[in-house]
Amino acid sequence: PNIVAGIVVLLPVASCLLLVGYPGNATVAILAVAIVGVSLGSEVDVMAFMCARHFGTLAYGMTFGVVSGLWALATGIGPTLANRIYDVTGGYELALELAIPLFVLTSVLMFALGKPPEFPELSKEQTA
Repeated sequence: PNIVAGIVVLLPVASCLLLVGYPGNATVAILAVAIVGVSLGSEVDVMAFMCARHFGTLAYGMTFGVVSGLWALATGIGPTLANRIYDVTGGYELALELAIPLFVLTSVLMFALGKPPEFPELSKEQTA
């Protein structure tokens, strides 16, 4: 699971490199957007799976809610910062170049996650 998570988070680097390397090319832009779409679609599933595996299912709602809330916050801040960079520089190149190391760092952290802990089985009385 850690390898899949690391790869999924690393996919947008290809999109950033394509967009920076071929500005104004519509075909490349379509490919870059498709890569980001696959990555984002996979990240939601991977995030849910990783929360359950690494934190257990006893408090899954709270754990996944916190992770989802932080992701939603980042999803709101990211485009806002990218647009501010556009306003200041006249392009998105800097935003894309800044995103690459963040994707790489996140991917490295996913690859570095250890084996998920083993959670004990709960009896029916403990789950009620």
